[in-house]
Amino acid sequence: MTAADHLVEAAETDWTLNESHTMSFAVTPTKVGTLWVRVRTTMHREGAACVYENDVSATSCGTTADQQGWTVVQCPVTVIPVPDPPDPDLVSVSGVPTSPVTVNTPFTVTVTAKNLGARSDNGAINASVRYSDGTDDVTVVPEAISWGTLTQRDPGYYPIYSNTCTEMTAADHLVEAAETDWTLNESHTMSFAVTPTKVGTLWVRVRTTMHREGAACVYENDVSATSLWDDGGPAGVDGGAVSGDGHSGAGSSGP
Repeated sequence: MTAADHLVEAAETDWTLNESHTMSFAVTPTKVGTLWVRVRTTMHREGAACVYENDVSATSCGTTADQQGWTVVQCPVTVIPVPDPPDPDLVSVSGVPTSPVTVNTPFTVTVTAKNLGARSDNGAINASVRYSDGTDDVTVVPEAISWGTLTQRDPGYYPIYSNTCTEMTAADHLVEAAETDWTLNESHTMSFAVTPTKVGTLWVRVRTTMHREGAACVYENDVSATSLWDDGGPAGVDGGAVSGDGHSGAGSSGP
């Protein structure tokens, strides 16, 4: 006969008493509807021409006949449309100095983000801080929030996650405020204090990133609030001062 359905079978030519085997398979539905997953175990009686024993006893679903005429367990899977994506908007970033600041003088950065699209089950405001020479001689202290979960990670912390959802070690100071139910037109704000402890150029990097609900590693990212520094670039180092060089973009943390 010609196969009408997708078929996967794992067979053994010497399946003996009390011997167990396992088969796994991945299913990726490509349209909306009801998907049937049908399974059975069937064993040939040795020495007989076309005599088989069939079993479907491990069932919490119903039973039916498959395309080959055997009784099978049939479990339905409801496939729904892919949800619309969230639309993160980095509304504003304030508090990043546009002129040199003195060593050990703190400044507070405030970041506001908004969702202009569908619900996100993991939306975040993310900031990272480091010196331009790659060092981390700076103190970063986030302010408490009431709207979500606040995370702070120092350089060397493991794991954080990259934009491909793989584990990595933090290279920079990281602050993130996340919401598991970030809905349409909802806005949130995160603030943190930065205290530089050496002369140099300090980078403050910010973004807002939102997970697309129902997808594994699909995120929407926004850095649209880029007009943050009036001089259009880094302020120079002046004696014992630290410059407030702002960079808006993807930081070291993942989604």
